[in-house]
Amino acid sequence: MNLANCRIIELSHALYPGQEEYPYDVQNSPVEELIPHYRGKVPPGQWYIMSRLQLWSHTGTHMEAPWHYRQNGNDVAAIPLKRTVGECAFIDLQGKAVGEPISRDELQAKGKHVRRGDIVFVYTGYGHLYRSERSHDRPWFEPEAIRWLAEDLRIACLGVDCSGTEDRGQTGQPNHQLLFEHDIPLIEHLANLDQITQKRVFVVAVPLRLHGSDASPLSVIAFEPLA
Repeated sequence: MNLANCRIIELSHALYPGQEEYPYDVQNSPVEELIPHYRGKVPPGQWYIMSRLQLWSHTGTHMEAPWHYRQNGNDVAAIPLKRTVGECAFIDLQGKAVGEPISRDELQAKGKHVRRGDIVFVYTGYGHLYRSERSHDRPWFEPEAIRWLAEDLRIACLGVDCSGTEDRGQTGQPNHQLLFEHDIPLIEHLANLDQITQKRVFVVAVPLRLHGSDASPLSVIAFEPLA
């Protein structure tokens, strides 16, 4: 891949302290207040800080690991790079109403270009509601649609631009179960999917290697070949 012949697109939301649904806060302190051996070694008036971050694993654009819903599943540190770096099929499913299901037939019709083992990103058009009172307004995926991705195509990873894939009126998380049974990580709250113009792009989506965590915020970068 020649980067000079690609558009590079950031697909993650920026995080702002005190403004996220799942908390993100920053406390900045002079380094010498946090690390004893720096005391007396910083010139007077020199700006030299370190930030203490407090955030949830599901803050902002984040990747969920099987351990989120399966006690014996892998945590986010164990997600292999082959699942999060590679060819990505982009499926445009704009036009669905809030609370409307996405069926297997619809997903297959719009996703004929999806190949076995692909990363798959689904554009619902609801990403602009992020960080608003309507941030959970979205359509949802029928379990058979997820089954097609997970079992028939054995996709590497699924990403959506909204807050989730489940029917919010239903108990349980059947779509999470289907994905995580096959060790397929899930990315929620992707940003800027409206900037993707082609059906296939190259994606780098690498979470923090947080041992013992069910999920991690992350940056997702798409490389789209210039037409």
